Amino acid sequence: GAGVGPGDEVMVEHLAAIKASEDGWASWHDEGALLRVLFGLLLWDQIYDATVDGAFAYPFQGAPLDFYTPGFYANRKASIDARLAEVAAATPTELAAMVRDAHRGRVGVHGVARCGESSALHQIVAACFGGRALAGVLLHLAATGLARGMPDNTMIRATTPDGGHVGVDAWPRTVAPGATVSLDVASTHLPHCAVGAAALVEGPVELRREANKFGKKTGRWKGTGGVSFAVHDAAGAQCGYVANADMELVAEPSDDAPVAARVVAAGGGKWTLVAPETLVEDAVIDEAWTLEAKIDEIKSKNDSLWTEQRMWIRALTERDFLHYENPYLFYEDGSPAVRIATTRVAETRKRAREAEPEESVDM
Repeated sequence: GAGVGPGDEVMVEHLAAIKASEDGWASWHDEGALLRVLFGLLLWDQIYDATVDGAFAYPFQGAPLDFYTPGFYANRKASIDARLAEVAAATPTELAAMVRDAHRGRVGVHGVARCGESSALHQIVAACFGGRALAGVLLHLAATGLARGMPDNTMIRATTPDGGHVGVDAWPRTVAPGATVSLDVASTHLPHCAVGAAALVEGPVELRREANKFGKKTGRWKGTGGVSFAVHDAAGAQCGYVANADMELVAEPSDDAPVAARVVAAGGGKWTLVAPETLVEDAVIDEAWTLEAKIDEIKSKNDSLWTEQRMWIRALTERDFLHYENPYLFYEDGSPAVRIATTRVAETRKRAREAEPEESVDM
């Protein structure tokens, strides 16, 4: 992370991350967000299983009605158990591939896996945790619904055979082969699109980037005032848009370089856009590296743990605390599969020049 200058105000979680970086750890103060994204991605099919009775009452729900309740796991136990057995048995390379495949078509989708980070980052985090530890955390989320109280900092470290550490930004990546995604052409009824839409025929179109106050203003377009991807036919007439909710799924046109696509009739005057998928970066997992991950609860000198935080720490460190069967959180000798630590930061006025991490204790 960035350095801290004398007199800078800084959160204790940031101070702990800076201290951990001296030993090669990359940290995110996310309170479990990266793990919850992996929960949403790797259990997507189970979460959005429409055969679960009463889970969905209307088509635009972001999550099932029983999400993060004890009934969620009970209603999907067989399929969740089967999926997590696959996760637990996966090698780091296989885990990365599972995350990559789950990520396709779901970047920025409103729902339980909504996220702004790249697929490569999620692949790296999953690989560093390893299959067993990751399956244990995901099962605990599913079985308890306890999303609150997850430890402050998610931390990973990759060590090369010569003892060096690989930073996340320096992690080798490749761009996955191009694929296409099929979407509805939106807003064909708008006055400036209706004429072009009425004359539209199956064949080539292009996507053009335009400033639009009604366009996307979140994610990588935050602060732009709004951006849209307009659909233009071969003659240049505008005939619709890529829906705001779908923009992160397709390759982004630049201001001076449109994206080639095509349209196919969908019936009833509707059209399907077949466009290049947004580029997906793959993390390269080097089997010679030592991959590690842990989660760290950070506290200031006089701060104390609250109930949900204590529940997470006990669940990951005390086998007898669990009220359900989780075959992944503990090894046969009773030792925990997930590394969890607490770090106490000594500080007075929350000034960097007066604050120094005091200790980090693996639980």
